[in-house]
Amino acid sequence: MLIIGIDPGINGAICLFKDGKIVDVFEMPKMAVGKKNKSQVNASQIFNEIQKAVEGEDKTKVIAVIEQAAARAQKYLPPGDTLLDMFSKDMKWMR
Repeated sequence: MLIIGIDPGINGAICLFKDGKIVDVFEMPKMAVGKKNKSQVNASQIFNEIQKAVEGEDKTKVIAVIEQAAARAQKYLPPGDTLLDMFSKDMKWMR
């Protein structure tokens, strides 16, 4: 069985487990956007990486698990930040 674990977000990662062992881990693919050193997740590269990972696998034995992002209570945010700020900063302060 192949399990694909996905931590979404610009600083996330994708991990491949096969038969209970980690076989590969790679950073979330990114691409530059605009002029201010901003980046976004490169969805086509994610597709390519996953397609490469499942090549030759029995598709009935492949599972993908995606972490669900959720807002934290306002009391856990740094002073002056809002819940919207937390997502725009990619939750860096939580890591």
